[in-house]
Amino acid sequence: GPSHRHLLLWLVVAAGCSDGSRGLAPPPRRGTAGFKALFRGSLAPAADQALPPLDYLRRQPEALDVQAMAAAFPALAGLSTADQVAPGLSFARQVLCGGRGELLPQVPPTVLGARLERTLAPRHALLVSHGLPSGPALLENQGCRLRRFLAARSPADFAALCQEWAGPGAGAEVSDQDVLGFEAAF
Repeated sequence: GPSHRHLLLWLVVAAGCSDGSRGLAPPPRRGTAGFKALFRGSLAPAADQALPPLDYLRRQPEALDVQAMAAAFPALAGLSTADQVAPGLSFARQVLCGGRGELLPQVPPTVLGARLERTLAPRHALLVSHGLPSGPALLENQGCRLRRFLAARSPADFAALCQEWAGPGAGAEVSDQDVLGFEAAF
């Protein structure tokens, strides 16, 4: 499955920057068809994706406490398995957990309802491109960083979070325009 490097490479190619630089204005929005393929192509059979979300989660190889997930995120039962839960679970497993399924129970269920192609994946790719904590590092300290990542609603909030994580005097300046550029590239 896709790794952090694959996601970053895809982003660089989609943005048209052969050297990976951030220098130019973001390209026009290309849609999400190419990105969706990263997490939808390796998913369970269509029959499993037709299951209700909670049943789909119960069929996963990881020891997920589906009842606790539903209690923590009541909207989970109403999500689309094929369009939200399965791709979100694939992203969580492959990217946030670094392919280590045993970490999956640490990912909050709200990730499954997050805007994967428009917000979650582009912002994660921005973290990777700037050398900031990403992937399994977001799950350290009981997922504190991941919760803060998910709570940053606006591009300005997320840019401020990136600056905080980079530390004072870091060369990895991140602006809200950078965040918008990554979101537009996806």
